Amino acid sequence: MIRRINLVQGIGLLEVVIATGILGALVASIMYVSTLSIKASRSALNESRAQTLLAEGYEITRQLRDKEWSNISSLVTSSTYYFASSTNSTTTYAWKATTTKSMIDKFYVRTLIVKNVYRDENDDIAPTGTLDTGTKKFTLSVSWPNIRSATSTITVDFYLANIFLE
Repeated sequence: MIRRINLVQGIGLLEVVIATGILGALVASIMYVSTLSIKASRSALNESRAQTLLAEGYEITRQLRDKEWSNISSLVTSSTYYFASSTNSTTTYAWKATTTKSMIDKFYVRTLIVKNVYRDENDDIAPTGTLDTGTKKFTLSVSWPNIRSATSTITVDFYLANIFLE
């Protein structure tokens, strides 16, 4: 008579433990990748919105210049300005530059800094030379809090000239 030894009983429990470990690692990996994907999407959305606010700030600055050059030329150089909306007596929506800090959507801060422009003997823009009262240099920035670092900032420099010379 041949006697068989049944070793199958303990293997079922071992397979369950291994399968549970593999499944747990798989679920943890999927959750980690999902979290990274959500953070990357949020970061891209924040930067895209900041780019839009930067473009809007450029257009606001041009609008101020187009309304009247004194809106630009009267700004104190190297001071930080913010944009604020205002309405006049005809309830027309307009923008103004102000030194009162303001946030956009309680998240973004848009700043504008004005600098004088100087020209050299060839009438090229230079660090020193003759002051050009009909041209100003602007540094426009948008900042927002970021998960990876304390603050993210995008900046653009541009020049505007008085196209309505008196």
